[in-house]
Amino acid sequence: MKNKLITLLNYLKRLLQKTFVIFQVQGIFYTVQRIAMFLFHKLFKLSNMNEINYSGDYLSRYKIFQYEDKFKLKEDFNPFVTIIIPTKDNIALLEKAVASAQNNTHNNYELIIINNNSSQKDSFTYFEKLKQEKNIKILDHNVKFNFAEINNFAVEHSKGELLLFLNNDVESLNSDWLEKIVEKFQDPEVGIVGTELLYPDHTIQHAGVAYFNENLSNVTQHLFSKMNEVEFNKYLNFNRKVSGVTGACLMIRKSDFISIGNFDENLSIVYQVLDLCFKILEKNKLIIFITDSKLIHYESATRKKDFSDEEFQNWLYFVKKWRRKLITSDPYA
Repeated sequence: MKNKLITLLNYLKRLLQKTFVIFQVQGIFYTVQRIAMFLFHKLFKLSNMNEINYSGDYLSRYKIFQYEDKFKLKEDFNPFVTIIIPTKDNIALLEKAVASAQNNTHNNYELIIINNNSSQKDSFTYFEKLKQEKNIKILDHNVKFNFAEINNFAVEHSKGELLLFLNNDVESLNSDWLEKIVEKFQDPEVGIVGTELLYPDHTIQHAGVAYFNENLSNVTQHLFSKMNEVEFNKYLNFNRKVSGVTGACLMIRKSDFISIGNFDENLSIVYQVLDLCFKILEKNKLIIFITDSKLIHYESATRKKDFSDEEFQNWLYFVKKWRRKLITSDPYA
């Protein structure tokens, strides 16, 4: 009975996809699109129940995407890094992210904190304290939340050769976490590096991002999300080539970031990071997910999770922009 239900849901999902693409291409029937989008998300969640097979055979195939380190960290490789953290209040979380930046073995860095509409007294008290640190900047940018625009603003004020975009709700698990990311940029073929992110219960939150041509409603999926860390390490404890990483901890050369047009500010809430990844792939550079840098991700603790009209418009824009790519299969999934 359950298999029949999943088969039916998959059929409905494919039917909605065809309807969806027609509406998207013609640019009409917004209300129907909105309803289809809602149903599509629900059907995707239902029809993918237990579809991911985390057997040893399934997981072992990812070995073919392993990234072999070509370079060990040289003593004279010491690029200046700009760490960018956008934030709004919730100082208890931000303190952990800042401590992670400060307590790392790569000391050649600056930290830029973008204050976006904080309102609590303890936030401003903490900001004043941080301003006493010589390598920390606090920049006020009190505009409507737009992840892409806020980070682009920070880059304009950055001095680093390498840019690290970091959420305010992460905490490092190893002191050399930043060094492990930086050393990958000795390889000129590497364009973007993302790290292993864990939920507080030490299940996988992020181990690379994949896109799926049969699922335009969701577009992307975090690989191995919710998988037990011990089981993950048994089969997948190696650096790997991927098509995308999350923006919660992402490093890119500043020169590459600027040359590909920064974050697309039309993507205010979602998909701006995957858009950046797709643009770096078009430059024939690699995106690497690494396991030797680990952080806890408390995931969007300072932003409400809702499915807004603005997110829907982001989705429409992204799918139209990358339609040709999204009808192909992800080469690393």
